[in-house]
Amino acid sequence: LVLLILVLLLSSVSSTSSSTSISTSTLARKVVIGVDGGTESIRACCFDAETGRVVGKSCAVPYKTTHPQPGWAEQNPLDWWTNLGAAVRGAVDSTRSTGEKETIQVCALCVDTTCCSVVALDDSMSPLRPSLLWMDARSAPQTRHILDTCQGDPCLDI
Repeated sequence: LVLLILVLLLSSVSSTSSSTSISTSTLARKVVIGVDGGTESIRACCFDAETGRVVGKSCAVPYKTTHPQPGWAEQNPLDWWTNLGAAVRGAVDSTRSTGEKETIQVCALCVDTTCCSVVALDDSMSPLRPSLLWMDARSAPQTRHILDTCQGDPCLDI
């Protein structure tokens, strides 16, 4: 699924970017795109593949966290997807120098996130509900029960 998302994202960047073209030409500037998904936003930045220096500017796109009840914290996974595309497009578009169109070749896409969040999907790969975030505390009673019941279990030492 992650690979599919990255392939779709890269093809969407090349087909929707109006100010910067992406090419596989050997004359193109080779870049690596770094993506960092955090609790409040997703950020993207392009780096020169040979020097590691920043090319253009980083682009951050925030998303909303909702708290339907005290101790609950949820986000819409579709916001992650939409904002991922916007952040990468913003970073790629910022690579042009002095208003000229610069051709770039994306060599790699590196992605990290705050943590592993579960997203329940239907048969058409659409989210069934908002995703619970790391700060959601609704399972605190179950956590306490597991810790009390399984005290001493080496699996809990991880």
